[in-house]
Amino acid sequence: MPIHGTLFATIFAILFGMVAIWFVLVKLLFRRLEISHSEKYEAMGKPSLFLHNSPASAFALLKFLFVREHKELNDSYLSKLSKEGLNK
Repeated sequence: MPIHGTLFATIFAILFGMVAIWFVLVKLLFRRLEISHSEKYEAMGKPSLFLHNSPASAFALLKFLFVREHKELNDSYLSKLSKEGLNK
């Protein structure tokens, strides 16, 4: 296999793994919000990965992560998930 084919396969595998990890982190974050912080979860539009996914829920998730709204909920597990989602 030529070097560019191997490089492409390696990059594809890494990116696929990163997406899979992102989905797991988001699923755990949504579940934690739904169970422990239902008011915030409802305010975000009850987002999910696939069923209730919309541009509004995607924006609510990004806002939650980048504005660090998890800090006001005082939940260390949720904060850890949020920081991992941002990779910070």
